[in-house]
Amino acid sequence: PGVLIIVNSSLDFLNDGFSIFSAIQLQDSSYALGSVGQGLFLLDSDLKSLKKIDKSRGLANNTVLSLYEDTKNNIWLGLDNGINYVEMNSPFKIYHDRSGELGSIYAMQIFDNKLYLGTNQGLFYKEINSNTDFKLIAGTEGQVWSLKRHNEELLLGHHEGTFRIEGKQATQISNLPGTWTSIFLEGFKNKLLEGNYNGLSVLENHH
Repeated sequence: PGVLIIVNSSLDFLNDGFSIFSAIQLQDSSYALGSVGQGLFLLDSDLKSLKKIDKSRGLANNTVLSLYEDTKNNIWLGLDNGINYVEMNSPFKIYHDRSGELGSIYAMQIFDNKLYLGTNQGLFYKEINSNTDFKLIAGTEGQVWSLKRHNEELLLGHHEGTFRIEGKQATQISNLPGTWTSIFLEGFKNKLLEGNYNGLSVLENHH
């Protein structure tokens, strides 16, 4: 008879109330795990990388009673109240802002392994390829108009002016209101031409 042994995995951090109801090994040797009340977990074959798909990310219900992988490597889920389909090979992912905190998105930029979203509620960020929610960067509350990369810096065009973004920090570098776009002037690497509520302005970097 076979011997059962306990192996370490990225599931170990889950609390004692965590319960797996269904599980299958997928064709690429990774695993799909259906839980009671916490949705679908996707675990790499090395048991280290973990992704979670639950009601906040599109499932109709968080209890996964059965699992099936079709010939195109997509996963079908039998739930408490119906069937869901997860298109595994799609290049697109949908982020459901069920709380409504993000607002309307006006600008987007990937910078320093973070995804930044500029909205009419402020500037939000999350780590790329993470399951964390977007977080608001303090001091950027209000209307965001643009996000631009200049000289390996990320600049935020805002109703209140222009900000330099470094990770989770925002530093205001101009209080001219309504920066909706900006470009570097050709031949003048340290000068930035901005369009704002008052017209055109030039900012100069003295560093």
